[in-house]
Amino acid sequence: MLNTALFEEVSDIMGDMQWWIPIGTTTWAVGPLTPGLLHSLEVSVYTGTTPSVQSTASGDVFDFYSCYENCNEIFFTTIPSIGTLTGWIFLPPGVPDIGYSLEEDDLLYFYSSEPVWNYNFTTGLWGEGPKGWLYVDWPFYYALDTGDLWFAWPPVDGLWVYHFSTGQWFVLPQIIP
Repeated sequence: MLNTALFEEVSDIMGDMQWWIPIGTTTWAVGPLTPGLLHSLEVSVYTGTTPSVQSTASGDVFDFYSCYENCNEIFFTTIPSIGTLTGWIFLPPGVPDIGYSLEEDDLLYFYSSEPVWNYNFTTGLWGEGPKGWLYVDWPFYYALDTGDLWFAWPPVDGLWVYHFSTGQWFVLPQIIP
């Protein structure tokens, strides 16, 4: 059998524990994970012998098991996530993946490992998103110059955003409305 334990290392708080996971299981979910913190994940494999019947000096009978634990522990830091992006952003034509956030007075760089599909609610078509001044309420954005409401469909790992003002990457998750 497998057991898992997830800890936040700074506070030493156990965030999640799962018992008696079948040994053949190759994936499982742990959580919740707090963004931007160091975590440790312990995965323990338990094996043992079949029980043997034992008795105490006073004649009480019990089953005795020999149990062995092999424990593996990894440390990782979660990436801070803003989860949402709201406000005015300027996306210049002909300059892919760079934007300017009016709300944060910040230059932004957008990165995705796969294409970000955009759905235009006005035309009912999928395609390339609008350029120019946009009002964003992630994952929806409104193109001011055309009056269209758009929806962004990034890959499962989300749309990565780099804020030049903070020097940090954030993840805008794939959201299914």
